[in-house]
Amino acid sequence: MASGVSNPGSGGDPDFLRRSYHLPAMPTNTWVATVVYANGERANLPVALRTPEGERPYPGVKWIFPPTLVHPEETILG
Repeated sequence: MASGVSNPGSGGDPDFLRRSYHLPAMPTNTWVATVVYANGERANLPVALRTPEGERPYPGVKWIFPPTLVHPEETILG
């Protein structure tokens, strides 16, 4: 993430977030993550597309998975 931006782990279905928190409409087949800027402001960003085949990165988003014992190299999707 960009400097000064953190991901607190919050997020959810865009339809639920729109109804519950009066957020702007986003495509229903997405997953939304909440990020927090250094000044404390929050932003809700689509990070995944949910398809019948599973989830994949939203266009323009990269998922970065750290190395593990099984996969010793960082993995980037998107």
